[in-house]
Amino acid sequence: MTRRTIVIPSRLAWHEERFRAAEQNALGLQILTPAQLAGRLAGGFLKAAPRDTCHVLVRHALTNLEFAELERLRQMPGAVKAICATLMKVWEADLDLQALAAQAPRISDLAKVETYLRDHLPGGMMLQRELVSAAIANLKNTGSVLGSVTVRGFVFVAPCWRRLFRALA
Repeated sequence: MTRRTIVIPSRLAWHEERFRAAEQNALGLQILTPAQLAGRLAGGFLKAAPRDTCHVLVRHALTNLEFAELERLRQMPGAVKAICATLMKVWEADLDLQALAAQAPRISDLAKVETYLRDHLPGGMMLQRELVSAAIANLKNTGSVLGSVTVRGFVFVAPCWRRLFRALA
């Protein structure tokens, strides 16, 4: 039995591909999203921090940290959701907040929140940037972990995953 991997863009496509594989009695097939692919290559037990974990940690960060510009937004309804959505977009765009922090007080505040999240993530969870870097560091194991890799169904690849796809190519 040969191992092979199909990388698909979303959870919905993941379910569809699993259904198709079951119909064909496919053996040795892994179906992964880009986040699952990165986690699998990084060590198998690692995964990208999910949105609900980020919400909890952002709420704690707003309570425990001092901010320059986010201070007046701290108690507003929807602040946690807005900051989480902003951080998710920053991570998808593969931007380094720590490098950009000196440009504006709001970016500096977001960098503080990101640092708080990174320091307080539960074991086995990483931010996307670190997960991709860990996966790229373990590319020597690609053949045994993934077998042949097929990327299917992507119209757009988020910048945070492009480094990994380029390294795999």
